[in-house]
Amino acid sequence: MVAGKSFYRSFMMFSATMQPSMEKLARKYLKHPAYVQVGDLGGAKKEIEQRVEFVHGGESSRKRALAKLLEKFNRPPILVFVNKREDTDMLQEYIRKELGRRCVALHGSKSQERREAALDSLREGKVDILVCTNVAARGIDIPSVGHVINYHAPFVIVDYIHRIGRTGRAGKHGMATTLLTAEDEGIFYDLRKYLQEND
Repeated sequence: MVAGKSFYRSFMMFSATMQPSMEKLARKYLKHPAYVQVGDLGGAKKEIEQRVEFVHGGESSRKRALAKLLEKFNRPPILVFVNKREDTDMLQEYIRKELGRRCVALHGSKSQERREAALDSLREGKVDILVCTNVAARGIDIPSVGHVINYHAPFVIVDYIHRIGRTGRAGKHGMATTLLTAEDEGIFYDLRKYLQEND
């Protein structure tokens, strides 16, 4: 403490999105919070080409759509997002055995050591594809991701924004493709609005 001087602790938070609940918390507990916004709030980067494909039929139709995507837009490293942990290992096996592609899985139930090994194998080019849950959507740096595929559409638009934000980084062009079915009706409105705003 310096005589005659007052010191205050500063807290800083960095995020691609600011959810209303977090903004409310900041206003409630912080004294004079300041927000610094770079670009459009929640806006997509122009370097990301966003695509949507409708899939009719069951799981086999979705797998066929994924196989076509991986063949047509082969831009490793590729992230394939699913919504459930149990789907990561199943889809990894399908990609590895049926499609003959180098692939690894990542989800929250894996040990820290296994998660780091999976990420390192992708970064080092030992595998081309990472099948993952939202655990890989935030705070993980994987350079030069060429294609993000939402095998399962996320439930909320905030997760969509974080997922596609893994590509198109550092000024590089990226692609994001979302496979939609009738079961994904809950995100249709927000996704349509987001795509229109960022066209």
